[in-house]
Amino acid sequence: MNTDEFYLKFPSVLRKALQSGVVSFDELPCETSFEPIPVYRVIKRQLEEQDNIEIKEQDFLSQAELNAISPKGTEAKDLIGDIGKYSCSFSLTKEWLQNIFKLPKKTKLLIYGTINETHGAINRDSIPHIHCWIYKDVSLVKEFVVEE
Repeated sequence: MNTDEFYLKFPSVLRKALQSGVVSFDELPCETSFEPIPVYRVIKRQLEEQDNIEIKEQDFLSQAELNAISPKGTEAKDLIGDIGKYSCSFSLTKEWLQNIFKLPKKTKLLIYGTINETHGAINRDSIPHIHCWIYKDVSLVKEFVVEE
């Protein structure tokens, strides 16, 4: 598959960054063919919606995508040269996330599901962390449940 075809698989924020050379998969080489992987992710809720355990599409957006929606967090200059900020992060273990995020917390939920090669490209940069560049029009909402 050529590079242009591959870039078209991604949402516009990542696709534009790849096409303009802002980021490159040379930074974190990706796998496009892999067996299903059971993973965990932490999702955030505002304090006033802490009882809402419904998993939403927004729970799988990258830092770069969230910044495009509401540019108050990550500065645009911080996205240059860091393709990891264009990925959705997952963990192979819940213990790793519990330690990093000091779980349990009222505003954070641990979710569990399985990702596969139809969902996106991945990089296993450091176990147990996995970067996943989710393909456009892919929904992971029904693939995940809140971990009890």
